[in-house]
Amino acid sequence: MSDRDTGLEPTQPVGQEPAVTESTDHEQDAPTLDADAIKAELARARKEAARYRTELRKFQDAEEERKRAAMSDAEKLQAEYEGLQARYAKAEADRREALIRAAVTAAASNAGFVDVEDAMRLLPTEEIEVDGDRVDGVDELVAQLVASKPYLTKRQGAPSPTNPSSPSRLTLEAIKRMGPQEINANWDAVQDVLSKQR
Repeated sequence: MSDRDTGLEPTQPVGQEPAVTESTDHEQDAPTLDADAIKAELARARKEAARYRTELRKFQDAEEERKRAAMSDAEKLQAEYEGLQARYAKAEADRREALIRAAVTAAASNAGFVDVEDAMRLLPTEEIEVDGDRVDGVDELVAQLVASKPYLTKRQGAPSPTNPSSPSRLTLEAIKRMGPQEINANWDAVQDVLSKQR
């Protein structure tokens, strides 16, 4: 039985030196990798890519200019009109979103939400009506959300690690360090402190 039949590696006879194999021509010609050479090649490739990008921009600009020159005056006006319409639609959508976000933030804050962003994420904003600068339907939607998910709001009088069940004394300095949400959540106590300061 030969070594090939057993699946074992062939062994060298005892007392003989292993055969030295000569390297082939392509192994001798292989360049050695040098970090500086790689960096130089990378820099050269980047410069070449930048040149190609610049040339591409020039060709794209020239093509756009050629298309504009080929248009009639009516086509130019139509293209400009369509561009302005798209910009107006985007600006109107952004304005609507900002109005809704402000109304939801105010209503959620008044309802005592722990995180007003929860209200923004959970409310169906498509049901909110925007008429000019007036936003309708937000208070009702926030009230429905509070009714269905009361855990999103702060529980008045409930003890917490930062708010023990014993009444704490609120100071003017503490109020100055509070954020708007904390002030809204503790509005009665804040009013008491401010009325005593007068």
